[in-house]
Amino acid sequence: MRKYTAKTKEWPSVIKSCTNLYNGVWRTFIALLLLTLTLQVQAQQQRQEVRISALKAFNGKGTNTVHQATSKIGKPLTLTGDAECKVYGIRVYSDNTSLCSDLVSFDANNPSVITKEKTLDFKSVRAAAGYEGTYYIIDSDDGLTPNRFIKLDLNTKEMKTIVTYELYVNPETSLIVSDMTYDPTTKRLYALAFDILGTDPDAEEIDVPLGLYAVDPQTGSFELVGTQNFINFVALAASPEGSLYGLADDGTLWEINKQTGEPLQDISYAMLDLPAAGLQSMSFNMDTNVLYWSGFFINGEVGSGKFSSFTFGSDEIVWNEIGQLEANAEILGLYIDPNPLPKTAPAAVTNLETVPGQNGERKITLSWTNPKTDLQGNQLVGDLNIAIYRNGILATTLEKKAAGESITWDDTKVEGMVAYKVAASNASGEGKAVYSDSVFAGVDVPGAVQNLKCIKAADSYDLTLEWNAPAKGKHNGWFDKSSLTYTVMRYPDKLEVVKGLKVCNYTDRSIQNTHGYYYEIIPVTNTGTGESAFSNTAISGPALSIPYQCDFNTDEQYRLWTIYDKDQDGQTWFLDSYKDERGGYMKYFPDIELNPEKKTDDWLVSAPIQFSANKNYVVRYSLQTLGGELFPLDYKITYGKGNQPEQQVNVIADFQKERNNDSYDYVRHSVPFQVSADGAYNIAFQTYNAVKAQVTDIVIEELPTTDLSIVSLKGFVNPSVGSASEYNVIVKNEGFEQVADFALNLVDAAGTVLTTLKVKEPIASQEEKTFVFSWVPQNTGAVELKAIIDGLEGDTIAHNNQSPTLAVNVLKKGTWKHLTEGTVATPMIPFYLYQTNSAIQTIYTKDKLGSAKCMIEGLVLYYTPTDKKEPYEFTARVKLGNVEEAEFAKGDPTPIAAEQLTQVFEGKVVVEPTLGMLALLFDKPFSYKNGNLCVMLEQQNTASNSWIKWLCDYQSGDPVYHSLTYSGSVPFDYSQKMYAGKDVPNLSFFLTEQQTGIENQFSKGQSTAIYFDNIRKTLVFNTPCQAINVYTLTGLKIESATEVGSTFSLSHLTKGAYLVEVIGVNKTRIVKKIVL
Repeated sequence: MRKYTAKTKEWPSVIKSCTNLYNGVWRTFIALLLLTLTLQVQAQQQRQEVRISALKAFNGKGTNTVHQATSKIGKPLTLTGDAECKVYGIRVYSDNTSLCSDLVSFDANNPSVITKEKTLDFKSVRAAAGYEGTYYIIDSDDGLTPNRFIKLDLNTKEMKTIVTYELYVNPETSLIVSDMTYDPTTKRLYALAFDILGTDPDAEEIDVPLGLYAVDPQTGSFELVGTQNFINFVALAASPEGSLYGLADDGTLWEINKQTGEPLQDISYAMLDLPAAGLQSMSFNMDTNVLYWSGFFINGEVGSGKFSSFTFGSDEIVWNEIGQLEANAEILGLYIDPNPLPKTAPAAVTNLETVPGQNGERKITLSWTNPKTDLQGNQLVGDLNIAIYRNGILATTLEKKAAGESITWDDTKVEGMVAYKVAASNASGEGKAVYSDSVFAGVDVPGAVQNLKCIKAADSYDLTLEWNAPAKGKHNGWFDKSSLTYTVMRYPDKLEVVKGLKVCNYTDRSIQNTHGYYYEIIPVTNTGTGESAFSNTAISGPALSIPYQCDFNTDEQYRLWTIYDKDQDGQTWFLDSYKDERGGYMKYFPDIELNPEKKTDDWLVSAPIQFSANKNYVVRYSLQTLGGELFPLDYKITYGKGNQPEQQVNVIADFQKERNNDSYDYVRHSVPFQVSADGAYNIAFQTYNAVKAQVTDIVIEELPTTDLSIVSLKGFVNPSVGSASEYNVIVKNEGFEQVADFALNLVDAAGTVLTTLKVKEPIASQEEKTFVFSWVPQNTGAVELKAIIDGLEGDTIAHNNQSPTLAVNVLKKGTWKHLTEGTVATPMIPFYLYQTNSAIQTIYTKDKLGSAKCMIEGLVLYYTPTDKKEPYEFTARVKLGNVEEAEFAKGDPTPIAAEQLTQVFEGKVVVEPTLGMLALLFDKPFSYKNGNLCVMLEQQNTASNSWIKWLCDYQSGDPVYHSLTYSGSVPFDYSQKMYAGKDVPNLSFFLTEQQTGIENQFSKGQSTAIYFDNIRKTLVFNTPCQAINVYTLTGLKIESATEVGSTFSLSHLTKGAYLVEVIGVNKTRIVKKIVL
């Protein structure tokens, strides 16, 4: 799914209105929040582009559209029409019934007449799929996330719950399923779903990829195939050959990679007036290769249900709108019955039972009652024939049986797992079939052992296992208990500790290393190996050493921690099955009653770790809470001799009312501590109020007594001569003792001190503090700044006493005008780098600029810094214009004409991930006339990018539209439509009083002069140079040379603007901007 930016000013009212969070319906809240966002932010511009390109591909007009078939998966399909067939579905809404859950049917050629087959006793159905007379249904108790997985027999209308999904136990409870289909080639289901686990209700951007899941129809378990965030698929269907197809909300039909979940190619289009909304469904007629779609659309507050089809052929795919669904029904779970049964055929048999033979006998006894009526409910006349199918193959036919007769039949040619289908027939044909559950015949292998537990000895590393023998076979059949033995496997080292054991206990005395051990008990008989059972985890072995690190990214790390639900409310710490970019994490999630006033008692306790009394330690960890003022977390960090909560008697820290300051990010904590005596101790986290928390990246290590470090140096990278610029330096006390009384120096590359701060205030252990340098540059050119700690006694660790280099480019005397009020982060404005081309026009009014007539010589744009990405390069253009207009019209957003704009910059630019700002120093100055200013920014790139999020000001309450945007596959040339918006990019303008720039002539009055030969891309000097340095406009040095001579070639550099620093033989220094 594409990423959309939520405007922060619109969200507080939504969040504050969700007071039911105190009542513990967090799962519903986060799902509703995601759904609300999806409905609020439609990608109108991108959808319009897709529709325009689709319309150009259509041949002709009307309700039929044709597209060339280019499918790469599955055998070629033959273009056919579709015979009369019956369509089943589950109606969840109509004008007549409002919200409902009805099994319905209708003729594929007449969707305006719908018959209700059965009222389903569900609160809400999320998705369904049918195959060979069986429906698989996902129902929901909150309307969004799965509650049960159910099987429905279309013949008998009987339902069976396969699984009820439980929080903490089943990860399926975090999914919002949008559609499901049955794949006849793999005999499993596929589903489209969003995983909302870990989504952030406070985030400015909700970014949840759409996942493709494989679903086991026997167990209802979901397995992630893959995710993608490119196409918003609303419906899914598997073809007879096993290919997967997805329908996007704009009507585009895509082929989907069944191994990754990613879209392969768009293969057809549906002509839509509105984007698809609500629940959708698609299904193939398996006999004719016609794909049917029940669509639902919303226009304002009015819903509309429509039925259409895609007919696949070897050379073309034809879309056809069949008609309106009766009462604008919203129907999901389409199932196509290509061969409807004759109405005078027998109804289904009843009371079908299967009973296996005794003591391993290879026999199954079937019993049932024959139907008394036909499918219309009329009494049957004459004899019936009863067909019995074993595993889909006809086993026998019982002839001349009476209607209503009770029949028993023994199947004596059977062994292993079998399932039966029984159907009665008369002169009209075979009636509805009834399917049995699978049953086992013959001698089974043993099932799993019962009541298995693992117990650690109090005075040694020994672990004792105890269990009860299996009560039944693996397939619920009979097994030979007389030959039963056991094999015992130990994990995580996968060691077979004993084989052929005949008793139900064993003590493992071979443990030497520390692990969270668990065991597999494998029952074995003469028939074969039975079903395994796994024990609980028991931690045993020597105490762990320092340093210790755990990010819960592996099962082995997780099993070194013990969880206790001391308040026995059924909600405690658990390992989340979802892994984010940090890896794994432990979660505490009291969603039954999420309430900071409720007291709880839940523990997460480590394995024993060896500590010394004469050393300093720190425990570091990353913690995430729910965020905001409403949900403060209370928790403690403790240590004690033993992993029982009662043994955790020493409190390292007690954190009350901790909040994440309205952020959903992890917060890094560092807590120093000492132990009272040498020994092995367990560290523990205790939560004691009902608020969600996640913890990961736990580190325990020694601390030096005194150690002060510089974390970062940041500030404006384009200061000007004679004006003060501020630079923030973050200092952290990495030692155990409090520190004070030291100096901070700001120095250049030569070590010259530019300014000094004297620090007297104390900094506590592990505390970070920010100090501000004020520096007034005196000369233009590139400067490499560093912050250095000076004069701290006892700090013997020198490698962290200076900051990384901050490269700045000092400009000539001028003024920076900062328009940086915005806090919204979006990848779309001003440079939408996800598209190969984009353009934006923004109007900055006279009252915003607040300057008299002047020259504008550059600007800076701002983005959210990150340290997780590589630098990104693209081509940028800047055009400026003095204009009369103060805003754009929403209804007719006409851009500022090209002839009113002057291009002032074009070249390659590089976004450095950690810097947070992009400086564009103009190729030529622009004369500002003290009025309204139009800024046009254009970009071109060859590799799309989505991590760069630009900072903008979104004025939600302002009726005026300040910007026009375009993005697409071709450069903007005024023939494309632009879209009005309220986003205004944060930027700063560099203003000067008079026009300056680089002239292609020798500089006067200097012993070393420069001429740039633009044809040969070569610098020419009137005297030999001692050294030359070449920088990007952001101050990054990319090349240097010494003893240059009289020329220096720049032809090997890519197109763009650069700063060239030339140092003459007598140490004179000249800095020039060169445009290639």
